[in-house]
Amino acid sequence: MKWLIAFIAACITLIAIVYIIWGRNTYTPSVETGTGSSVKVSASHTETFSPDEIIVLLRVNLTGPDRNQLVTKLKASVEGLTEFAESLNIPKDSLVISDFSLDKSWSWFKGKRSFNGFELSQNIKVTLPDPSKASRFSEGLSTIADVEILSMQPIVRNQDEKENQILKTATQK
Repeated sequence: MKWLIAFIAACITLIAIVYIIWGRNTYTPSVETGTGSSVKVSASHTETFSPDEIIVLLRVNLTGPDRNQLVTKLKASVEGLTEFAESLNIPKDSLVISDFSLDKSWSWFKGKRSFNGFELSQNIKVTLPDPSKASRFSEGLSTIADVEILSMQPIVRNQDEKENQILKTATQK
């Protein structure tokens, strides 16, 4: 009986050592009955890649009674953003302006509609070709009035090549 317990403990230890050495890579042969046999092999491999660039989506929101003042403030905010980006050596063509809207703002009180002013909104997409500048860029945006960060998305280029590289590495193990 002691011999059986020692044998089982040795088998479990051996399996644990093999699992630790080989990680999650698995080799699972199986034989199917019927017309023929087959061998199924599976493997896994994980790699982490640093982003090649970061896409930052920004929005400028302004409200006020005079639309001309809002447009002037928007222009100042965009110019401030452009100057700030240039100070970080971010190319001017990395800033793309889109989705401009200028709407009237209304409120209702006791069945009467009253004019509150105007709401101006504009989205700006910034491509940071150097991901190491992302933190300085986001910190510096706090100095530019009315600009808010909607999202920051890391981009890895050549994903197909990298997936093929990972697949090759996984199958070589």
